[in-house]
Amino acid sequence: MSVDNRGTTDVPRWYYSFMIRGVRYFGSIPEARTKAEALKVEAMKRLEVYEGRYGKEPGVKDFCEFVDQVYMEYAKNNKATWKHDLFRSETLKEHFRGLRFRDITPRSVEKFILGRLDSDSRRKSKRSPVSVHKEFSLLSSVFNMAMREEVAACNPCLKISKKVREKIPARNKRDRFMSLEEEDKLFNLGLVGSRAHFRPIVRLGVHLGARLGELMAIKRADINLSTKPFSMKLRSKGQDVKVEVRPNHVLIPKSKNGKPRTIPLSNVAKEIFADLLGDEAGFDYVFANPDTGRPYTNVGKAFGAACRAAGIQ
Repeated sequence: MSVDNRGTTDVPRWYYSFMIRGVRYFGSIPEARTKAEALKVEAMKRLEVYEGRYGKEPGVKDFCEFVDQVYMEYAKNNKATWKHDLFRSETLKEHFRGLRFRDITPRSVEKFILGRLDSDSRRKSKRSPVSVHKEFSLLSSVFNMAMREEVAACNPCLKISKKVREKIPARNKRDRFMSLEEEDKLFNLGLVGSRAHFRPIVRLGVHLGARLGELMAIKRADINLSTKPFSMKLRSKGQDVKVEVRPNHVLIPKSKNGKPRTIPLSNVAKEIFADLLGDEAGFDYVFANPDTGRPYTNVGKAFGAACRAAGIQ
């Protein structure tokens, strides 16, 4: 018999059991009260087997297992910022450990947000709402992927209240443009003495509009000051790509989106690079610490000190 009542007439406990292609499938049907209802569920289970959906009910997948086995595997192969996802995922797993996707509700997401806002950071200061927003965004991304993989039925992050959402803005308002007068003070009063070797980095930051991480990653071979283009083969998001570096351009191997790009050089930028390349230091990186041969790691700290010395807020 494909369905069997192992309870009583008053309290039935129906189970299904059938075999397809030499494989036996069985399970309980707690919602069935009659044999007719149990047979309908059994027919649905058979159809799920034929369509490859058996055992894949949305929401029953463990959240932490999915993060480790599916989401992070994808992030490592496709996202330049996967390391950020890695440490933020530890926070999510700690909070939602032991829960399945269907156990995580809009209310539990709101409790997570409010709890993080009320906690202290590693520096013992109040946690930034922007940091919590990034954790929340990662949680939403995990649910979106789970929905594509058909292991989650919906994304609870889309249903949190407006009041809670307003507590975690995407970013702080920090647009700050330096005036020409402040720029003069920075170079004449701040980037002097023990900080003078950072002057070319800041100059190029002004003339290239590149991020600090992009500047630090520039190698001598990435700069084209000749009259002919050249090509570079790079690995980008798991694929081999060929990038042409035109005359008077510099290659940025990995920008914020993980893709390479080239930037045209102004006359000032060309002069700075020409001076830097003329220094035969023997290092691959243009801005290499002579003690390590690797890019400087204290530029941000030195820039802040230079601004304070120049009286720039």
